Amino acid sequence: MNTSDNRNYETYDNSDTFSITQWIELLLDDWISFVIPMLLVIFLAAIYLLTVVPTYKAEGIIQVTTEDDNPAVGALVEMSGMTATSPAETEVEILGSRKILTDAAHRLNLNISMPASTFTLNYHISLFGQSPINEDLGNLRQIISSLTIEDWNETPVDAIFETLKDGTLKVVLNNKKSILKKGDTFYGHGISFTYNGLNKKKAVKKIPVTIIPDDRIYDNLKQNLSIRTIGDRKATNLVKISFVHQDRLIAKRFINSIMNSYMSFALNWRTEQAEKRADFIEHQIVNVRKSLEKTESSLQNFLEENGAILLPEQAKTLIEESSTLSVNMQKLEIQEDMMKKISFDINNASLSGNDSGITGSFLSDDPVLGQDIASLHQLQLQRESMLADFTPRHPGVIKLNREITRVRDQINQYIKASRKQIIQHQKGIDSALSGIQEHLAGFPKKERALATLRRNQDVDQRMYVFLLTKLEESRIIRASTTTDKRIIDIAYTPYKKQSPARVSTLLSSILAGFLLGILTVYAKRILDPRVQDEDEAKNITNLPIHGVIPDIATLGFTSSDIPVIKQIWKFPKGPAAEAFRTLKTNVEFTNTREHNIKVIQITSSEASEGKSTVISNLAIALAKGGNRVLLADLDLRRPTQHRIWSVPRSPGISDFLAGHKELISHKIDEFAVTVVTAGYDPPESQRLLASETLAKQILKWREDYDYVLLDTSPLLIADSLVISKLGDLMLFAVRPKKCKKSALKLAVNSYLKTDIIKGLIINGSVTRKGGYYHYYRGSYYGEKTSDTQEQS
Repeated sequence: MNTSDNRNYETYDNSDTFSITQWIELLLDDWISFVIPMLLVIFLAAIYLLTVVPTYKAEGIIQVTTEDDNPAVGALVEMSGMTATSPAETEVEILGSRKILTDAAHRLNLNISMPASTFTLNYHISLFGQSPINEDLGNLRQIISSLTIEDWNETPVDAIFETLKDGTLKVVLNNKKSILKKGDTFYGHGISFTYNGLNKKKAVKKIPVTIIPDDRIYDNLKQNLSIRTIGDRKATNLVKISFVHQDRLIAKRFINSIMNSYMSFALNWRTEQAEKRADFIEHQIVNVRKSLEKTESSLQNFLEENGAILLPEQAKTLIEESSTLSVNMQKLEIQEDMMKKISFDINNASLSGNDSGITGSFLSDDPVLGQDIASLHQLQLQRESMLADFTPRHPGVIKLNREITRVRDQINQYIKASRKQIIQHQKGIDSALSGIQEHLAGFPKKERALATLRRNQDVDQRMYVFLLTKLEESRIIRASTTTDKRIIDIAYTPYKKQSPARVSTLLSSILAGFLLGILTVYAKRILDPRVQDEDEAKNITNLPIHGVIPDIATLGFTSSDIPVIKQIWKFPKGPAAEAFRTLKTNVEFTNTREHNIKVIQITSSEASEGKSTVISNLAIALAKGGNRVLLADLDLRRPTQHRIWSVPRSPGISDFLAGHKELISHKIDEFAVTVVTAGYDPPESQRLLASETLAKQILKWREDYDYVLLDTSPLLIADSLVISKLGDLMLFAVRPKKCKKSALKLAVNSYLKTDIIKGLIINGSVTRKGGYYHYYRGSYYGEKTSDTQEQS
């Protein structure tokens, strides 16, 4: 018996660190658990790609202003120390305002809607881009116009539309039926629209729809809309508008509708300004025309009463100079009146909050005032667009109000300074006119009176022509009003899907499936209470592996009329016999001068791990090596050696230990192995195994045999611990996929303090193709052959 073993067996270390090679081996061992989740993810991704309704993105580019940068632009902002806002940013706010988007939606009747489906079984939609929008819904949107929804209507309204055979439109709204003829207008529940009539291609079957209020349609459309500047936000004047929708035509039409609504909005604003200019000029013309008529009448009366009077050349020159000065004086007066009006309008706007009535300096050459009034208009428009989305207490609106107030104050200060300059000019003109009057005072009375009348007539004529010219210019501007906005690139029908991204989704699913497969295998390994393979058994026990035995059943060796041991050794160079010879060799290597190994105990942590099969075949392998071998079945509770060797169970070792019989052994001539069976089932097996009789008998066997193999009960039974004191080497048979980790850990830790040398035998190792143990399946040795075949 070996009583000294300097090996240090550490306790169980549950380390789950894997190398790449171990991961590959793990995946190959449990490839089903790896492949099934990966295929499932790929399958689900494929189903998603085949059934999801794709979306398309349409894009358009608009130039929000073509005005060149002018040093005068924003002069008041610069004077006030404010941070100038990019004009493009202001236009982006206007483009995305509720007014523009709802107007664009009304142009296409998008307020009339049906529930949109995310998935479809129609592959024409999912794969080939067919519109998922109901055809009748599309026709309905085309046969009605001027759809309006009152602001008080905050919830969607369900309605049913149907065109009848006579071409009329049947409308059922709130259980109230209406029949509309071509050109009729419907009104009900805050909803109104005009029926444009029907042609054969636009017939509408009975279709239930939902009419969505402007607030909700705005929120729905805003989610899929993107409006952003291109390039540097301060220098750019280009804005890109993008919209994503399931219907590629709606995506295109909505973008173009937004740009058209924006262009109409800008054009209407400029037209309104042109009309205000024309109205102001017409009012001035009326006064000048009356003055001209009065002056011409006075001149006519003077000539009739006094006859023709010839004015000297000097008087004509003075009249010309005086006329020019008087015209300039009247222009200054008109300009001053205009500035007074602007100042008045600004003061009123500060109370009403509306700067739209303020006109620019169209009668002066003052670019600063005109540009800053335009800037004030832009700020006002931006505030209006924000108020469509936010309350007046919103921080952005409050900040904008402050800027508007500061711009108004600065314009007022600029007007005051300008009026002072006008007054200075007027004083200079008055002084010059006074000098001319002094020269005219030297002429005779009648010539002086004629000169005055001629001058007044000339002044009124010049002013009348001047104002008529301005009025004509204003009318031309009003008639041909254009906007500085310009559509650079209209939206075209998109054919490339925005979503789903098929290639990236498929690649992502493959990656996700791969990771899920790895996670499944890892989780299965971690959560599985059973030992998975020889590496895990070694990590749990920290014991060396003496042999790895393949799964006998997978090699075709099963219970039949011929004992399994005979089936195995019928093919001495087969994988099973080779594995047992390797086990025999490792056992012999353990036998050194320091460790004289003769008594070998083979056990397991639990029952049915194949320890009895392993020990019987080890006995044969040792015997075939020329050793004298005895195999004793000391598993008195569940003995199996008598069945393996086909010998009687009793009398056996239990009968001998109990003193009933002499010790009977069976010589198996075919394998040169001596077998001692268990005998009868004793009531107290532990007492018998702990007796001195057994210890003496094992000592006797040591002298008579080269190796004594003891088949003992599982480790968790005390019988095995009693016998361990009599042996030199204890081998634990571990069956992967069956042995529980907790049982193995507990069993091995129970024997840590014993001096006996310990090792592992991995029994029933699951082979993997291409792995280290692939030869178990015959790829190294070929098909199973008999001894005769091997020799030949």
